[in-house]
Amino acid sequence: MAASAQVGLSSIATETLWMALGLERRDETAAQQRPGDVDLRALLGVEEWVLDCVFVAIVLAWYAIGSLLFKTEKQRAYLITFLNCCVAVVVGAHTMHNVVRYDMSINPMSLTETAVTRIEVRFFRVVQILDVAVGVLCYPRQLHLLTTWVHHTCYTLLCYWMLRERVSILFSVCLLEELPTLIMAMGVIHKPLRSDMGFGISYGMLRVALHTLLAYNAVTYSGGDERIHVIRFNFALTWCLHVNWFVAWVRQQLRLRREASSRAKGFKVKQ
Repeated sequence: MAASAQVGLSSIATETLWMALGLERRDETAAQQRPGDVDLRALLGVEEWVLDCVFVAIVLAWYAIGSLLFKTEKQRAYLITFLNCCVAVVVGAHTMHNVVRYDMSINPMSLTETAVTRIEVRFFRVVQILDVAVGVLCYPRQLHLLTTWVHHTCYTLLCYWMLRERVSILFSVCLLEELPTLIMAMGVIHKPLRSDMGFGISYGMLRVALHTLLAYNAVTYSGGDERIHVIRFNFALTWCLHVNWFVAWVRQQLRLRREASSRAKGFKVKQ
């Protein structure tokens, strides 16, 4: 019994290490290949983990160059986020226009993958891991429990699941929702580019309206695909977070407007 328990713990520890590194062993963790699944090794001529290594080098080089140009900790904390959002929005727009062709329904096609969406999931996972790793060393005060530790851990695990189950088209459509974060990152890195209204309007349209539509379609999907349960859970959780954060933003804007109005009235009285 002791030997069996030790083997079990060793297996769990090994699996956790592979997941943390963003790698999966094809013979043990990859799902049974289905017709239409993408074989990146055949397409690109290299193992998928090599792509991860390339992405690590690109992200670290990006951060190293950016950290020379921007000096505050908060600016540096958004460098990796900015890069991730740029890539995500481009891939999201590509998927929306060229793959699903503006069809927001959940269907067997949207529960598959393309070469672009699979590569993007690998990149997205690398970013989640590096943002935490680099952050611990370079901008620890900008790492927060919910928006960093919980968020990045959950998305790392979700990316692992999507790669294993070979379902990433729907996720890539949702990447359009990174536009508000891109706008916010631009404003943090370069203050003249800050746009509270741009952030709020895009957030309401994408992370609330679009996300609500996709979540509804996921909940009402009746195609019999077992993977839909994980997708439904993810949509339900993220929808609650998005609506909560949007309500908080609206309240903040109303408070700021009231304060500005009060200051303006006070200034007129003094005159």
